[in-house]
Amino acid sequence: MMDARYLAAWAGAFALTQAIEAPIYLWRCVPGQRGNAVLASTWTHPVLWFAAVPLWRRFEVEIAAGLGWSDLASAETLFVHLCEIAIVVVEGWWLRRCGGRRPWLWALAANGASYCAGEAIYAASGWLAP
Repeated sequence: MMDARYLAAWAGAFALTQAIEAPIYLWRCVPGQRGNAVLASTWTHPVLWFAAVPLWRRFEVEIAAGLGWSDLASAETLFVHLCEIAIVVVEGWWLRRCGGRRPWLWALAANGASYCAGEAIYAASGWLAP
């Protein structure tokens, strides 16, 4: 799972995430705090790609069966959405801790924008598939 292709996909997804989210945070939530704007997703993104996704991949059949679903695609969609919610909460907490304005609103907006951009690229090319 952690081969060179996966690492390259992560690097591309991480760069895209930073390119979208950090300016939103810097512009509206934590003006003048470049480091805090970048750090918000610097620690959530790797956790998603290198902890949550590998765990999901290892246990996806058992988890889906435990939910009573035979359709792994539906179970994975639920997993992704739950991860995104957790990321919004954690990044909102971080931004609040940094004195950010409306931290959860901007965490939702930034993550929604980067998620949609990533999904669009994935749909078009499969490039960012974890």
